[in-house]
Amino acid sequence: MLNRHAPLAPSGVGAGRNGRGTDVDIEWNANGEGDVVGYRVYRTDALGTPLERACPPASGSASFLQGRLSCVDEGAPPGELHYAVVALDRDPDGNLREGEPTTVPIAEGNTPPAAPTGLRICAGGTDGCVDATGARAPPGTTVLSWDPATDPDGDAVAFYRIYRDGTGYEARYDRLYASASALVWIDDDPGGAEHEYRVTAVDERFGESAPSEAVRG
Repeated sequence: MLNRHAPLAPSGVGAGRNGRGTDVDIEWNANGEGDVVGYRVYRTDALGTPLERACPPASGSASFLQGRLSCVDEGAPPGELHYAVVALDRDPDGNLREGEPTTVPIAEGNTPPAAPTGLRICAGGTDGCVDATGARAPPGTTVLSWDPATDPDGDAVAFYRIYRDGTGYEARYDRLYASASALVWIDDDPGGAEHEYRVTAVDERFGESAPSEAVRG
């Protein structure tokens, strides 16, 4: 089939410094076109002029992100920046083709939320170990719960990020949105092994708190 049109500009793009030095988290929604093969993220200056590719880095082996709707720019310089996200498909000759970009600024001077407290863990199927509805959690699962975090800037906590077996970016395992009925998260696939868990709070501008105290189970 002849592919006449490049991809649309991605929606839901957001970016912000996460509090780990000058690192920036970037996220976006999946494009609706079925022929999109991946995405690229460019770091731009305050005028929107592209400076270099942030995700995947131009120095890396990958030319675009596959199966991902977020990335971290670990090489971000300080100062005012914008990020442009583009979707890619293939033109009629089979060459990679970028669509229109969606560009957003990052917020400066953001203070991340306080670290979540009161992190608790229990094994599904045991007495008193319940899900967000108060029902008994299924056997073979691991259940975390914790107390709400606060933000010194008055920003809303957007979501909580769950880390499993580490605190690096590679240990980011899942998230629970702050609008959930209860701050209860279930690991449906612990794989029959014991894991160490921590939770962070992330505000609307992507500022991320320090990790909570660790629990293991």
